[in-house]
Amino acid sequence: MSQLSIKNAFETAIAAMTPTLDTAYANADHTPVTGTPFQKVFFLPATPDNTEQGVTNYREQGLVQVGLCYPLNEGELSALTRAELLKTTFKRGTTLVKDGITINVIDTPTIMAGFKDSDRWVIPVRIFYQACISL
Repeated sequence: MSQLSIKNAFETAIAAMTPTLDTAYANADHTPVTGTPFQKVFFLPATPDNTEQGVTNYREQGLVQVGLCYPLNEGELSALTRAELLKTTFKRGTTLVKDGITINVIDTPTIMAGFKDSDRWVIPVRIFYQACISL
């Protein structure tokens, strides 16, 4: 259940950002509106870290990647502005809590190079997290 709680914590926090942005979630129906920006949210867990003492303690870790999808040929200013907002909203040291699990952003989010995808310019932003779990 810990991965679901972590995923829900990030999705809730991303949805609460202002200004709001239309969002596509994994395996959910989404129809982009032509000429309107949107973001795609991907939850990418990594192998749990078992360096904690005790057989029931471990760390969930991974990243949340937000793909900022903006119309082509409009420049990068709007997309990079949103990328910077994600970077400051989820700055290193940010803590989210969901279902009794404390999730920590462990590194400064990374704004990746943009690329063309169909009729969109996409800028990925990666947010790295870690959460200590006790069973």
